Amino acid sequence: MATLSADGRDIIVNGMTKAPLRESMKGVLPEKIRLRTDKIGFGTPQDEWFREPDFQTLVNEILSSDSFNNRNIVNPNKAKALFNKHLNKEINISKEIWKWIHLELWFREFIDKEI
Repeated sequence: MATLSADGRDIIVNGMTKAPLRESMKGVLPEKIRLRTDKIGFGTPQDEWFREPDFQTLVNEILSSDSFNNRNIVNPNKAKALFNKHLNKEINISKEIWKWIHLELWFREFIDKEI
């Protein structure tokens, strides 16, 4: 079974990920490495990063901004309450916080910016 990328190239072939990259490395990398299937990613400590003062300032500025509050995509009051629970280590919502700040920054860069 093959999974196609947006441009039509197979990216997963017979369960092997990164098929175009692996094929391009044929003869360059040792086969043991090129065909390795036990690779795993690694997590980042973003849950702790968001508790650092600089990140707290950034997140609070975004959650309090007029643009974030007026988009009607994320409820800003709920977001602030959840962020405070995150800061107090009651919950870990680092993935959601990541989405909020990047969605807002994306809007600012690609939608709000005048051409």
